[in-house]
Amino acid sequence: MLTANPAGSYQLELEKEHSRITKKLQEKTEEFSLIVHHAVNNTEFKELNEITKPNILHFSGHGNSNGIMLQNDDKNGSKLLTANALDALFEYFADEGILFKAVVLNACYSEDQAKAIANHVPYVIASTTAISDEAAIAFSVGFYFKLDAQGGNIEQSFRSGRTQAVTTGAEKSYFALFKSGERIEA
Repeated sequence: MLTANPAGSYQLELEKEHSRITKKLQEKTEEFSLIVHHAVNNTEFKELNEITKPNILHFSGHGNSNGIMLQNDDKNGSKLLTANALDALFEYFADEGILFKAVVLNACYSEDQAKAIANHVPYVIASTTAISDEAAIAFSVGFYFKLDAQGGNIEQSFRSGRTQAVTTGAEKSYFALFKSGERIEA
């Protein structure tokens, strides 16, 4: 789990999300290991994925139509990681043999970024619009609850997360799932 909540941006409840995901996975520590890095910049985003080689990359933070928002190098502001940059990163990761099963972009307006990543990763999840902190956390809780219960079925986990978010007032259309490079209806 990589997070970023740069100075000057609305403060997200990233610790709360981390805590609730941990709670959902705590009984399955032999199957799941949640590694969390906060306040990542673009260099750390690349290097931490190279070092940990996760099966599932979960990013939580801000996003807009131009990219996902990371910390800047000095950690006193933000820098966007664009769809073009994400395409290059995940192409590089694939060339390096880092085989993600899924990427979860729990950030507003992350659909374009997900499309770029989906060229290199079997499953990518994104938000199509702005979502509330409450809906983002609910999505994560529902996703990891089902992932735990179903042994890793991404499509079922996506539906569980989306349903959980809808119970907080989100719409089903706020979430997108990409499989093998194409957006699918799940």
